[in-house]
Amino acid sequence: MNTQPKKFTHMSKYDGEAPKLKGEGNIMYSIYSDGAGQKYIKVVKNTINSKNAGTIPPLMFPVATAIHLNSKTKLPITGVDQVTGKNVESRNKDTSGFLRAVVNHLKSIKSELM
Repeated sequence: MNTQPKKFTHMSKYDGEAPKLKGEGNIMYSIYSDGAGQKYIKVVKNTINSKNAGTIPPLMFPVATAIHLNSKTKLPITGVDQVTGKNVESRNKDTSGFLRAVVNHLKSIKSELM
């Protein structure tokens, strides 16, 4: 059995800044690929620095999963720890909104990832 963690490659040409779904500011994100060609979203920063800015999840989330999220999506959302390559459940209520903002942005710019 292969116990080596996944290796991820940063695809910097897809880095971007997505308008938040509600409120002011943007969500900065990066896109990564694993060795099997699956793409992942990593939320990097919320440009609004306030008490209610939301918590940035320390995980990467498959684009294939993120495109199916909606406002009724129940927690947890499974992401991947970039260091260990293990699947981890996120119970962070901000995760779905941040990922939906990124997906909306990728669709609006007609990214080939969508």
